Amino acid sequence: MSKVKAIKLSEAPEAIFQDFVKATEGMLRSSHMKMPDTTSSPAFQDYARVMVNGKEVARLGNSGMVEMSNSLAAKLDGILPNESQYGGNGPALAKTRAETIARALGGSVVMAKTAITQARYDSLPTLTPTVDYEAMRQDPMYQSLQETKKARLLFLAQQMA
Repeated sequence: MSKVKAIKLSEAPEAIFQDFVKATEGMLRSSHMKMPDTTSSPAFQDYARVMVNGKEVARLGNSGMVEMSNSLAAKLDGILPNESQYGGNGPALAKTRAETIARALGGSVVMAKTAITQARYDSLPTLTPTVDYEAMRQDPMYQSLQETKKARLLFLAQQMA
């Protein structure tokens, strides 16, 4: 049988209590994170398609992301660049990747009507996730954390008396 004495979290040493609060608040923020809607953002629209013998084998977004089958991804493993010759991502990366795929497979690149320039891509606002604080405050974990914080204040007040 263990000789470890159980203590209430609200009575734990300060460092342990603060670590718990920080970790719990981080979990709460993460679980109530709202991702931005990317459907209307030019950064997430099509840049080009790679065609081989009349069939689409890859689709690239303005961000440089590639959609392709797992088998094609395995075949191209190690030859697709992770950044454009100018560095970074965006249409320049999409162009480089599309050309690399087309060259490797003997295909062609068909530009999308929604393709944008690197300059336009670079000027787009950054889409960042937000926290739904109202939903977070309704979370039972949040409410439990608030109770633990109150108990901590009561414990500290008793220690000072």
